[in-house]
Amino acid sequence: MRSLKRVLWPCLLLALVVVPLASCTAATPAATPAAKPTPAAAPAATPAPAATSASAAQDKPLDPPFTVKLGTLPIFSAVSIYTAIEKGFFKEQGLNIELVNFDTAAKMTAPLSTGELHVGAGAISAGFFNALQRGLLLKVIADYNSAVKPPSTLAFVARKDLMDAGALKDFSDWKGKTVSLNALGITSEIYLDVALKKGGLTVKDINVVMVPFDQVAIAMANKSVDISLSNEPFITMGIDQGFLVRLKDVAELEPGGQISVIFYSPVFARDNPEAARRWALAYLRGIRYYTKDLQTKEGKAEIIGILGKYLTVKDPTFYERVIFPTSNPDGFVNEKSIAAHLEWYVANGQVKEKTDLATVIDNQYVEYAIGKLGKYQ
Repeated sequence: MRSLKRVLWPCLLLALVVVPLASCTAATPAATPAAKPTPAAAPAATPAPAATSASAAQDKPLDPPFTVKLGTLPIFSAVSIYTAIEKGFFKEQGLNIELVNFDTAAKMTAPLSTGELHVGAGAISAGFFNALQRGLLLKVIADYNSAVKPPSTLAFVARKDLMDAGALKDFSDWKGKTVSLNALGITSEIYLDVALKKGGLTVKDINVVMVPFDQVAIAMANKSVDISLSNEPFITMGIDQGFLVRLKDVAELEPGGQISVIFYSPVFARDNPEAARRWALAYLRGIRYYTKDLQTKEGKAEIIGILGKYLTVKDPTFYERVIFPTSNPDGFVNEKSIAAHLEWYVANGQVKEKTDLATVIDNQYVEYAIGKLGKYQ
């Protein structure tokens, strides 16, 4: 790699932006020293609706209730979890949810392995596979966010002035450009490699810098970055501000690509198996409710209202323009995608050897949920 820089933009620059971005503290890059997770109490849930199936309704809630410590990044991708909380699906199963906010999923690995966290949500990184090979028995139990088809929540974006000038017509035009990622050793780096190969390039042909997602628009406004891998809602924010445009969707580079997953702590799965099953059941109900709600005007308005309670952006008209996350309503992850990502980490020296994914991906929890709810229709 010709050059690797870290670009950190002061929070004061946020005043330049028309639409408010998330706070700088919520976007610390993965390379910073690990921070102790900060508990965040979930907003009070709305009254729970009836269960979506007779079998789900027949199960009495756990008594006494069990408190699940759930590690998340307080970002747009958490919409399915927020929905499950707000609709009372966890409460119906006798589960209290304690949200623990992180700035990167990589920092969840240690507390998940010890049981300090019960559940985590985020991307599978090289560090995750390295932790497994050190003997940490973490489990991947469900889909969190997938790039099913374009447009998806994850995409390469480019400076609007470069696009208007016709300077980025093909992948080969990326040569000599400054490209930002939010971190190394995660799927962002894999998608950059895929894009570069389509133009006959490698990372030696570009200048790679690290910029948090929520600061990409500022970097492009200052012309410090030409191309970036970014995600929603920051993509739409940057488009609204006139600083950037969508360039290439991740779903075009890897249709159905596994962007992020749900992790279980081995301690949680071993010591609280019933709570672990009930959590997956409530989570799948959240995905299904959210997925169906987006199909109607009234339902989408409800989801937008939920997001407004948890995220920094409160304007409901903004969410009308955002690309919403996609999750598998039956919960299963894309094992082929995860295997391909592992192979890339090994080939590029970030992971020593391949891991048997049969020991990592545990479908029993989503299968339990499907047994209660039936296949998604």
